[in-house]
Amino acid sequence: MTLYDEIQELKAFRCDDRCVLSIYLNTNPADSEAQNGAWKIHLKNGLKKLDEYLSASRDEKR
Repeated sequence: MTLYDEIQELKAFRCDDRCVLSIYLNTNPADSEAQNGAWKIHLKNGLKKLDEYLSASRDEKR
């Protein structure tokens, strides 16, 4: 499957029960923060925050 086909398939996707979350993380070596490894900290903090959101959403469903 080509990249174009995959993009079209994702565009056509509709979420009924379970949804997809897409995350962008800048690891561009030309970025001064990325060179210092700050992207690792951003990733760790972002994943921690997502876990907090998931935990909070489970509490609301009870």
